[in-house]
Amino acid sequence: MTEETRPLPPAGWYPDPEGSGALRWWNGRQWELHTVVPATRLLKPVGRAFERWSQLLGVLLAFNLVIGVAEVALYVWGLSSGLDAVRAGDIDAADTYDNLNIALTVLDLVSVVAAGIVWMVWQYQLARATEGLDRSPAMHAWSWVIPIGNLWLPFQNVRDLWRRILPLRDTLVLGWWWAGWIATSVISQLSLRDDQIDSIDDLRTEMWTFLVLSVLGVVTVVLALHVVRSLSRAAWTAEVVRKAGSRDAW
Repeated sequence: MTEETRPLPPAGWYPDPEGSGALRWWNGRQWELHTVVPATRLLKPVGRAFERWSQLLGVLLAFNLVIGVAEVALYVWGLSSGLDAVRAGDIDAADTYDNLNIALTVLDLVSVVAAGIVWMVWQYQLARATEGLDRSPAMHAWSWVIPIGNLWLPFQNVRDLWRRILPLRDTLVLGWWWAGWIATSVISQLSLRDDQIDSIDDLRTEMWTFLVLSVLGVVTVVLALHVVRSLSRAAWTAEVVRKAGSRDAW
């Protein structure tokens, strides 16, 4: 087989052809820009269970994202047309808004709880496979439910994982993700304290509050998906490299 007809290697992580000492992703046609330090020096085997939990977490976060987008659409409709329907005495439109709002709220709550539980398992498994962390794998999982401490401990733990597993990546995305998480939590708590609707103006204020909350939630979930995907892919890469050993794309 001549050089011209030699098939391209399959997509995967390979030693960076620029000689950085890191791994670089080959998508089957060309090299992509991002690189990672060979995680075989940082991780113990994560196993197939971690891959399944990672995939499940990604599905749940994506489902939460869909719900968030639907909520944004509902509140935009409410502000643009729903208020006019209420003023005009259109009971059917008002009932439709209320029913959709209740349904999406319930779905959002269920998806957040489910994703939270799976996230704790996912983070525990990843922490158990990562050497040199500041806190134990159990603390990585349970820090999410420690009163007061869950305002900063989960962020510190994820940042520790990120720095150990992806030392070449900037942690700025983690800061934005956590800021979004805290902002949505605070706004949610404040909105629950005053749910009395006595006028159209009160209803408008509630819709605007929920719209801002939903937009922040969508952005936060997108960032969370990026965090999970980046850490999970680095862990999978370590597993592949560990089994296959060092290899050259060419």
